Amino acid sequence: MESAPPSSSPSLHSHCPVRLTAPARLHFGLFATNHQGPLCYASLGVMVQPPALVLRVHPDRAFRTHGPQADRVAEFAAQWASNHGVRLEQLGCAIRVDEPLPPHSGLGSGTQLALATATLLHHWRGEPVPEVSKLAVSVGRGRRSAIGSYGFCSGGLLFASGQPDDPCNCALTPLAARVEPPSSWHWLVWLDPRRQGIAGHQEEEAFAASARVGSPSEETCSPAQLKELACAVVEAARQADFDAFAEKLYAFGYQAGLQFASVQGGPFHGELLARRVARLRDAGVSGVGQSSWGPTLFAVMPSRSAAEDLATSSRQWPEFEATRVLVGCTDNHGYRVEPL
Repeated sequence: MESAPPSSSPSLHSHCPVRLTAPARLHFGLFATNHQGPLCYASLGVMVQPPALVLRVHPDRAFRTHGPQADRVAEFAAQWASNHGVRLEQLGCAIRVDEPLPPHSGLGSGTQLALATATLLHHWRGEPVPEVSKLAVSVGRGRRSAIGSYGFCSGGLLFASGQPDDPCNCALTPLAARVEPPSSWHWLVWLDPRRQGIAGHQEEEAFAASARVGSPSEETCSPAQLKELACAVVEAARQADFDAFAEKLYAFGYQAGLQFASVQGGPFHGELLARRVARLRDAGVSGVGQSSWGPTLFAVMPSRSAAEDLATSSRQWPEFEATRVLVGCTDNHGYRVEPL
């Protein structure tokens, strides 16, 4: 595994107003590594910008939260405070969400918001930010997929093995690999504000339903085969082999999605997303997929110009009506903090 670069931080001074920017997470898929006892999940994904999450902390007479998703920030702050034995009303600060990630869209908005909240509170108190596993557990993240937590801190393309070092006490499954894809590769992200993916209680039921299916059928891959596909994606990125990366990425997402066909109706979440993926594949785009439960779709292209050309074309396709397409690159850094 390649080492993760540290995120930049201003000097640690208490009550220092700062702005935090965090990348979005594209989740290529996860799969259970066992079918007996408590399930462990391996996961594969990448951090990208745009879109991005932007928050800031600044002085206030009482602890307050402002902006979009302020209620969620307040919940995460309360959880963090309880975990650390801190009284929020004594902090004398406020957190404002300047730019949110769309909730329940497959971009890891909850994890990024939770970790950003905790990170800002540590900075406000002039404390070093804990290692990622402790940061995640302080706000209740990473119970299944660890990709968003690792990616918040380090960026890059990430594969978490799904095999805890200590099954009895493990906040995050170990990070098996982190690579930085070539900077020339660019990502397209199609957002659909009319739809949302599965979340909350519905997501709990979805995982329970998939667990009841049991061992893979003849049409689906075994955990060992899915791990082999995930490792092939990582290795193609490491070798800067775009064609292999794109095809293996699609194959992994398709097979990972089939593990949840009883919930989604197939490898993709609903007929419309399946049609969109088919339209992209028919246009000769190999590396396409659904991020998490959707509705966000992604594609990877070998250059910015190719990505921008595809973005222009997709705006004319009926299947992509009312979607918003963004062109960005891999974020290989993770969150950034800067003084205000």
